[in-house]
Amino acid sequence: MTTTTIIPSLDELFSEYLGSSSVEHPEAASEIQPYQMSPALRIDAKQAWNDALFPMHPIPGKLKQPDEWLRMLHQSQAKLRIWFAVGSTPQQLAEPAVLLSQNRLSPPSDLVSQESLRSRLLKQRDVALSAKDLANTLLSCGLLREMGAYEDALIGLRAIPTAELPSELLAIVRNEEAVILWEQGNHSTAEAIWAEQPDHVGSQINWRLTQGWAGTAQAKSLIEFQAHMTEHSGWFEWLAFEQIVWECRRNEKTE
Repeated sequence: MTTTTIIPSLDELFSEYLGSSSVEHPEAASEIQPYQMSPALRIDAKQAWNDALFPMHPIPGKLKQPDEWLRMLHQSQAKLRIWFAVGSTPQQLAEPAVLLSQNRLSPPSDLVSQESLRSRLLKQRDVALSAKDLANTLLSCGLLREMGAYEDALIGLRAIPTAELPSELLAIVRNEEAVILWEQGNHSTAEAIWAEQPDHVGSQINWRLTQGWAGTAQAKSLIEFQAHMTEHSGWFEWLAFEQIVWECRRNEKTE
């Protein structure tokens, strides 16, 4: 017997999101301020970890969740943008009102935990590189990127012996590098990397994300990529939500 999967419409997904516990703070829609203090994030630890590892599929490896990472995740402020990349979790995305106002969000304040995590991740990165452990190298670099240690992450990624990798794994590494380059302001190089990988889902998602964030009229839909996600993953709903935010911004520009 064949089971048919019914994908909810954008309206249904957005209504469900707005009715969830993550959007219970109407004060976020109040007067715009230089920095928007978002409420403490409610993080489902297991879901966050699964989402953080999903972008490196199908790379095998035994991966351990750093204790400091989860603590910092709970203490962190929400983000204005989430990349489809190793170490990211859609649970950190800011509320709709904050996204549409495009306020700046306050940076994390727990610098002690951050430095402790950075030290552990640097050690993990170097050990993984020495062991040619691609999964743990990507994980440590992804988490370094998430905490803003871009150069530390880039050094690790560029030390990976990519000549030995099959194309599908090389694409994952290159996507991670492109995300960092974009964050550093090197947009043209990042876009060139994504353009070279038309068959890699993560690269194409991130390339379209940048077009949508910029309000590019010809930005293509993200919804088609839901076919590559499980319905219960954070990424499945995130794709629909990002699409709705795009459309709201485009409508504002045309009004």
